[in-house]
Amino acid sequence: MLRPLLWFVLGALITQSVGAQSIGVSIADQQESPGQSDIPALLRAQNNYEQKPADNNTLLTYIATLRAARLSSVAYALAQQHRDSISADLLRELTVDYAAELTRLSLAPARSETERYRLADRALEIYDALLEANNEISVTKTTNHRIYFDRIQALHARKRMGEVVQSYEQLRAQNIVIPAYLLNEIGDAYLYLEQPEKAATLYQTSLITNAAAPRDRSDVIKEKIGRYYALQEQGRWTEAYELIETTYAEEPPWRRLPGVSQPLPNDSYLEVARTWAVAPLFHNDPRLALERLETLTESAPRDAGLKIELANTQRAYGLPRAAQITLKQAEALAPLNPDLLTAQAQTALSLQEWEQAQELVAFTQKHYPELKTTQHLQEDWATHEKWELLIGAQKTFSSDSPVSGSGEHALETTLYSPPIASNWRALVGAGQTNATFNDEPLRNRWVKGGAQWRAGNTTIEAGLISQRYGYGQKTGAYGNFEQKLSDTWTMGGALAWRTPATPLRALADNISTNSAQAWIRWTPNTYREWTFSVTPSRFSDGNRRVELRIYGKEPVKQWSTVRLDGEIEVSASSNTKENTPYYNPKADFGVLAGVRLTHLLEQRYESRLEHYVQLLGGSYSQKHFGTGPMAAIGYGISWRANHNLEISSSILGIRRPYDGKQEKELRLALNISLRF
Repeated sequence: MLRPLLWFVLGALITQSVGAQSIGVSIADQQESPGQSDIPALLRAQNNYEQKPADNNTLLTYIATLRAARLSSVAYALAQQHRDSISADLLRELTVDYAAELTRLSLAPARSETERYRLADRALEIYDALLEANNEISVTKTTNHRIYFDRIQALHARKRMGEVVQSYEQLRAQNIVIPAYLLNEIGDAYLYLEQPEKAATLYQTSLITNAAAPRDRSDVIKEKIGRYYALQEQGRWTEAYELIETTYAEEPPWRRLPGVSQPLPNDSYLEVARTWAVAPLFHNDPRLALERLETLTESAPRDAGLKIELANTQRAYGLPRAAQITLKQAEALAPLNPDLLTAQAQTALSLQEWEQAQELVAFTQKHYPELKTTQHLQEDWATHEKWELLIGAQKTFSSDSPVSGSGEHALETTLYSPPIASNWRALVGAGQTNATFNDEPLRNRWVKGGAQWRAGNTTIEAGLISQRYGYGQKTGAYGNFEQKLSDTWTMGGALAWRTPATPLRALADNISTNSAQAWIRWTPNTYREWTFSVTPSRFSDGNRRVELRIYGKEPVKQWSTVRLDGEIEVSASSNTKENTPYYNPKADFGVLAGVRLTHLLEQRYESRLEHYVQLLGGSYSQKHFGTGPMAAIGYGISWRANHNLEISSSILGIRRPYDGKQEKELRLALNISLRF
């Protein structure tokens, strides 16, 4: 049985390149791989063994020759056949060699995830059995150190990162010196566990410690990329960006070797280029990331990993349908790639394809539960399955504005149920608006109930509203819809019968409003938006109002943590009735334009804190009252704590004319989104 196994291994050795890892001493020991020079010695030892299988010296020589050639699996199999003829110490050493070989094979990127996990699990079984059987042996012994160190690499291959860190910290507590070659794996584990400070230190230590040692370039690249992500996740964005830019500049696509006339592909280039291309996505410039990835995918059209990164960037840039097409291309190249499956699930969530998303979530959880991408997907799906509470509050301080009175305050809450039959959510809500006009307090209170339907490109919501504003119970209804036409175009509309948005001064005279709205929005990406809406309303006193609005936002300049946007809002309205108890200009027209400066204060995984300053200016024209200037200054802050909690607040000071008289207003707003 050993002869065909040996010949198979020998055939592989003949074609094996220089630079493979040693198995006989440690996984990390780097030396030349056995080549054709080992074959004569192996064949002599094999022939001697076959002629004298019962001779112990011949057996031991054959085993030693196999170990020297780093054929650990063959040596281990031979030892198992002759357990009674070899010492317990030698059998233990051979077992460690065999486990190390399994560990090395589990680290090979060419193997499937399932196969690598199987090899790592087998290696861990052996390591754990050895440690349990040899607890009485001092941990200072070299062989035991090998087991501990190699076991860490097997745990890393198996994505059992918590145990990697635990093992590392236990060894440090025993004052055992950790080999430099392990620092990268331990750094990966800390990064996986969202402890980037410790990870960054280990990556840097590894780079410095191993700088003088002959190393494979790919190991250096892994450490630099690991350190880049560790810096980025600490919020050290400038350092991170400079590191990946420098690393990319040092890695040409082709390398020349001494004595070789033709340039050879640089295996490290593509990994660096992929990280370099994606980097702007995390530094406030997804457009640049998209451009880089598109160029890379054109140069490597059969690289599934690049297409997956491109799709993720397209989705982050507000182009989920384009991402879906790109993922279909990647699927043709690597249909069971776990990163592909999670990207498809995330895209399905963005496109409201709930059933497909659920199937992919279940599949990845079953087959790839250890992957960080799978865990993030699970968190997103868990958020989707929760209750959702929306709270909006506003307080206005004014100099007796005809719209908000001497101080309007409003509160509205809406509670959505978890999804029902995939596409449905029930909802309930309540709200109130209060203000004082000419020393008269006015109030509108309402409750609502209804349902929401979300599927694919369509979202529809409808419900009933019960109001009380001084004339008994009043029942109303509303409905709205949104239709995604493409990644860039969205249209929608709304209908309301006895809408709570009716001005309080109208409600005080028992005047209600029915309204409709139609709008269309162009969003070529997450940073640009243009919306046009028209809203006709019919008041119960016979007044007919039509409102038009155009809103636009365009990026002006972007830095790593700062973004400058230009904003403009154009509005106009007309009314058919004059001399109403509520503010009701015959016709008006307003333009307000300016800039918004947004600064990212902190970002750590799902947590994000940013604030902005807004400066606006323009003019307002009202029929019969002429034209006057408008100016506004605002400040806002928003905090996303995690998947389940977002809070934003703002303050806006505005000066504008009403009926030809300049009024000052100060508006405070608070919005909360909570999932539970």
